[in-house]
Amino acid sequence: MDKYALRDLRRSYQMARSQAIYRGEEWTLDIDLWMRLWSEDDRYLRKGRASDQLSFVRINPSLGWRPDNVRIETRRRHQRRMRNLDD
Repeated sequence: MDKYALRDLRRSYQMARSQAIYRGEEWTLDIDLWMRLWSEDDRYLRKGRASDQLSFVRINPSLGWRPDNVRIETRRRHQRRMRNLDD
């Protein structure tokens, strides 16, 4: 991973953490875990907002951002899963 990708991942960690805190959501993730999850299989290369790109999500949205409640998945899969929870 080059220095620019590392910089972008650090920035995205800070933004995600800040947003969670702003919304009053629990955040117990450290940057090492964030970097490890995004670095696995070069996932950071597929990070984005399109439906087929990857995003960092909570498994159970009623729980906080903690190691046992997060994963990386496509936005499409996450949206489908959230619709099924609402049913």
